[in-house]
Amino acid sequence: MNFAALLLVLRSVEAVADCLHRLPRHSPASGSLGVDDGFKTGGFSAPSLATSIEGPELARRERDVVAIQSATTNTQITEPLRILVHYEPSLAAATDSESVTLRRLVEDSVLYWQSVLSVRHQSSAPPVAFWLPRPCKSNKVRVVRSPVNGAFLHYCADGCSSSAFCGHTSVPAAHLDLCRELTPAQDGGRLQHSGSRGAGFAGLITTPCTCPPTTLCAAAEAQYTARHELLHALGVTATLFAFMRQDNGVPRTPRNPATNMPALGLIEDDGVTLYQWGNDTVIQTKEPWRSARGVYNLTRHYVVTPRLVSLVRAHFNCPKMPGLPLENQGKLGSALTHWEKRLLESELMTAAYTGSSVVSEFTLAFLEDTGW
Repeated sequence: MNFAALLLVLRSVEAVADCLHRLPRHSPASGSLGVDDGFKTGGFSAPSLATSIEGPELARRERDVVAIQSATTNTQITEPLRILVHYEPSLAAATDSESVTLRRLVEDSVLYWQSVLSVRHQSSAPPVAFWLPRPCKSNKVRVVRSPVNGAFLHYCADGCSSSAFCGHTSVPAAHLDLCRELTPAQDGGRLQHSGSRGAGFAGLITTPCTCPPTTLCAAAEAQYTARHELLHALGVTATLFAFMRQDNGVPRTPRNPATNMPALGLIEDDGVTLYQWGNDTVIQTKEPWRSARGVYNLTRHYVVTPRLVSLVRAHFNCPKMPGLPLENQGKLGSALTHWEKRLLESELMTAAYTGSSVVSEFTLAFLEDTGW
């Protein structure tokens, strides 16, 4: 079965998923729209607003940017999780049995998590639209704050790319933000899309999965796999640890005030660039490990968010346990992105499927600790 690319736009979540981090980091979107007429950006002059874009629409978009970026201390309410599934055209139109089966698996996974999970929402904030970024044509990018409302605005010095990709999949134009350029505004700029209304997060499923004819319980395994992969998009992944928030909306990892991105730098792991997370989210330890060949120092990583730590210590009756250990074997696709298999065995978010999968209170506590 070929798991063709799916763009999953998830409502009311703040971070940007793994595939979007791999795009140039200060990359907005399409069109030829400029904003903040005459606003100086470190030696560049932002263009005037294209006349075809009306003021109210621009103002709404700027409010949306602020609403998505700002940490909140207002009263929060919970709402059911909403997931919009976008299929690649080749998959959406396919009628073969594998494509039909895949769509059924995705629908099952979406319905399951929508029934299980809720998201936090500012009681004082109306739903806002969310647009995905598009790479600039070059690395000449300025990130500035609007003098009007303090929103972080990204300007491309050499214009925006005509397309954007998440993995190998083209992002639909309707999901892309407008382009802000540092060159003079072009005539005829048009607002051609409305974004994904109320969404704040995007993820991609594009994993090849083969089931040999001799595989037993293939349907159940595929169902667990679909639910497992969607949870990675919802936050159980090292690429999103640096974007988690406290209950009051404050980022757990400090942010760079100039870009609003995590401020502890970047790390390389297995060829993948990640934002470094703070020690109140994940810690690294060196522990003695006794084996048949002797005692070794073993590097371990533990998730140390409040609900998860409390649950782990109570469950294992071990008040000194630092948190829930992450998988330490394999490359990044396995290590740091799953729970330790030796400890949780058949839990849904361990790295290997061994006959059954259970959504445990550990995974649910972690999701609540994401702050989303």
